[in-house]
Amino acid sequence: MSTVDLSTMDLRLGTVLPSRELALASVHDPSPIVALAADLDTAGVDSLWVGESITARPRIDTYTLLAAVAAVTSDATLGTAVLLPALRNPVAFAHQVAGLDRLAQGRLVVGVGAGFPGPDTQSEFAALGADYHRRVSGTEATLTAARAIWRAAATGEQAADPTGRFGFDGVAITPAPTTTDGPPTWLATATPGGLRRCGEHHDGWLPYPPEPADYAAGLAQVRSAADAAGRDPNTIDAGLYVTAAIGSGTTSQQRLDDYCNAYYGGPSDLVGLIQALVPGTLTQVVDRLSAYIEAGARHLVIRHATLDPTLIADEAQQLHDAVRARYAGT
Repeated sequence: MSTVDLSTMDLRLGTVLPSRELALASVHDPSPIVALAADLDTAGVDSLWVGESITARPRIDTYTLLAAVAAVTSDATLGTAVLLPALRNPVAFAHQVAGLDRLAQGRLVVGVGAGFPGPDTQSEFAALGADYHRRVSGTEATLTAARAIWRAAATGEQAADPTGRFGFDGVAITPAPTTTDGPPTWLATATPGGLRRCGEHHDGWLPYPPEPADYAAGLAQVRSAADAAGRDPNTIDAGLYVTAAIGSGTTSQQRLDDYCNAYYGGPSDLVGLIQALVPGTLTQVVDRLSAYIEAGARHLVIRHATLDPTLIADEAQQLHDAVRARYAGT
């Protein structure tokens, strides 16, 4: 029996849309993803998420896809899991995000990160003329500059660079985002410095720790940093990015291996040292997710480990229903 009463809590379950998976299958038409998003929104899935990678793990542009998804959905939160702001000029970033936020009618969450350290990320930064070695500070600087631009747009004023890093002045964009400071940002991080910055500056946390105990420890650090910064720790959304493979023991593990090899070029036992990977029957997957919920997670962002996107709609609904049934009446 759960020790957490979720009847008065906002437990939310989201689905990662398979933009990279279609690219791996050499499918260039994104319409199946848009149709899947519409189906999941109708089915009541709480949120829909799109990843980003331009050259490291290529796929359709995140902004483009989410704009199309915004047009065919009405209820689900739309999120990025995750954008790399340090790759972008802050004025262009602020402009694109504000427009997407308007198209989504305020349903947008901007998940952000600095990029996983490695040669693929380094090559991507080089291809885009961005500074790989300053990507962490670049992430926060870009967001600080973007928030200044959003606030100026909301009040009909012009913005100057508050960081001194980018040198812009007299900038005015339109449309303004739906809220003065722009859409909420959730930081994907696990480092001590990142957890501190998350608590100090961000609206949510979106990690993928391999163990629930790691999640609980990280969340405690985020909340402690928020408290020290004079913020209410309970206002920071506790997200979790997790990859699920549903099936029999052998089938789910093989599916996870195939997925990790295709997506990352490595087996699941190596990927699982870094990321939350959950293979098993539906009951076993729910059991594992429940451990993260007990550790404090309240918004589960679930990537389905399949190279066949046609399986996602049914699996997402089954998992959504099973997790909610587990906590009904606790």
